[in-house]
Amino acid sequence: MRKYPYSILMKKALIAVAIASTWAFGAQAMTASETRASDGSVAKVAEARKKAAEDKTDANYAAAKERCDALSGASKDACVNDVKANLGE
Repeated sequence: MRKYPYSILMKKALIAVAIASTWAFGAQAMTASETRASDGSVAKVAEARKKAAEDKTDANYAAAKERCDALSGASKDACVNDVKANLGE
């Protein structure tokens, strides 16, 4: 067995403790969220996140389309087609 300086052993021990505590707190957080799931608040949060994502997509689409309005002719048509293809409106 190789002998390491005390500082290296201490660093390895601290890293191991940090990893173990991360797993422990993660398991505790999952248990807490499972408890909240019974009252329906998790479903409300998921619905709010979905609506926020849709609102963000709509805003991005509108902004991209406004940038296309500054163009004209074939470049405007290409820009609008790209926006529709990328943002799916």
